[in-house]
Amino acid sequence: MHKPLTTASGFTLVEILVALVILATSFMALIEIAGSHTSNLTYLRDKTFAHWVAMNKIAEARISKTFPELGNSDGTMKMGKQEWVWESSVYETKINAVRRIEISIKRDKTDNTALVKRVGFIQKKGKGERDEGEGIWGEEEGGRGKGKVVRKKEEG
Repeated sequence: MHKPLTTASGFTLVEILVALVILATSFMALIEIAGSHTSNLTYLRDKTFAHWVAMNKIAEARISKTFPELGNSDGTMKMGKQEWVWESSVYETKINAVRRIEISIKRDKTDNTALVKRVGFIQKKGKGERDEGEGIWGEEEGGRGKGKVVRKKEEG
């Protein structure tokens, strides 16, 4: 009599190759997601530091004893182990005793676009003016500022 043929148990080579392709595709997707997450964290960290640099420049203008001159200036400021490039533009406003200051922050001088732009208003303190609030308020570009309106005293 003949012995019955036994079938081999296990996976075929094709089944193993298909499983490996599925695993490799899954791992590539996970690596891409992790890389994207890391890139987003770096961008958000840089944007936060750039915001702080801009707000520091506005604060420096605020505490300065002199009314800011019209025009442009630039420089660097170190924060977070990085040297940030700032550009400042001071403009007149409809109120002679108030100046608009725009601060742009870049990672380095080769960047064409600013990472952050902030706007502040600075009041000239002088005779006949009352100081309500801090005399400056900041806002994001296109946003709304915080602070009190400063007006000259009415005469008479």
